[in-house]
Amino acid sequence: AAAAVTDAQIVLTAKANEQGHLFGSVTGREIAENLRTQGFAVADENVRLDEHIKEVGTYTVKLRFAPELETSVTVVVSKEEEVSEGQEDK
Repeated sequence: AAAAVTDAQIVLTAKANEQGHLFGSVTGREIAENLRTQGFAVADENVRLDEHIKEVGTYTVKLRFAPELETSVTVVVSKEEEVSEGQEDK
């Protein structure tokens, strides 16, 4: 599993202000869910974040599958585009 996921890239969008600060944060659970949708067997607890991601940007995140079995993936967090007035879901 570690070798297969090594080159994976996770792209997440989140609501953020003009300075790129997220309204909330990106968690390990969200990263693991994204990897699972890509077909990788990654449990939430495999994702090792020192702290939640709170700004738009590109991050290297460690995944630990066993004490001696680690790899890293790239996580790209971008600002969610705002929906213009009148085009929101009703």
